Amino acid sequence: GERVEVALATPGLELSRVVGAAPEGPHAVRVSASMDHALGEATERPLEVRVEGLRYLDYELPLLAARGALAPSELRVASVEVPHMTGDDGRLEVAGRVGFDGSVSATVEALLPEIDRDGTLRRLAPGVRGGVQASVRATISAGEDPQVDLRGRVVVARAQAPDLRLERAELEGSARGGLSAPTLDVVLSATDLRAGGQHVRSARLTARGGPTRYRVDGRASLADGTTADLDVAVRVDAGVYHVDGDVVARDLWQGPLRLRLCIALTVACRSVSGRYS
Repeated sequence: GERVEVALATPGLELSRVVGAAPEGPHAVRVSASMDHALGEATERPLEVRVEGLRYLDYELPLLAARGALAPSELRVASVEVPHMTGDDGRLEVAGRVGFDGSVSATVEALLPEIDRDGTLRRLAPGVRGGVQASVRATISAGEDPQVDLRGRVVVARAQAPDLRLERAELEGSARGGLSAPTLDVVLSATDLRAGGQHVRSARLTARGGPTRYRVDGRASLADGTTADLDVAVRVDAGVYHVDGDVVARDLWQGPLRLRLCIALTVACRSVSGRYS
């Protein structure tokens, strides 16, 4: 067998002069790849890729290193390293495959103690801090109507942003089916949230159902003793999300305050439009 190595560097590349639709400004990246290229018909060939000094507009990535193998019908990923995010006290474990037919499967286990270690985040969102722990499994099928099967758990701890403090938030559940309207079974909970002068001791939101009808229920308990309950039905019809339900605030003034919701939302790739009544 033999080993093939390729390296590419583009310091200060003006990509807009090459691709008209690309944003203006310098871009830079150094990419190196090596593969054990066995002679004959090998079932798979080990592959290593390093991306260093990536700079695209306001985004920077100091180093990404990946290991895997190239097989006849798919690219297999054995590990991914992003050292500036994990440091010595974090970890990132990624494994999966990308099929040449468009199918994807992946498992991600991550512990990122401080997300503000990323220079891009510090620059674009100054003051945002916190730790993230995630355990996610995902598959996407091939074909014109890809089906997704996503399940896992994501925890955010000790999060901070301007005028916001959050001790802990946890999202756990699954999404299965079509990408535009999957079947959901999701629970979102949060504790000790302070924002906009309000202190929410605890909150819990559940979303279940699909692919055309969903039920969303929730409760939030404020530090002053007020509680707010959410009970909403969502119907999906021709790309429009019809929201119908109630928000009830209790232990407020002389009695409960009820707010009726009747909203129609249209979600496009880069915008959300709605009608309220």
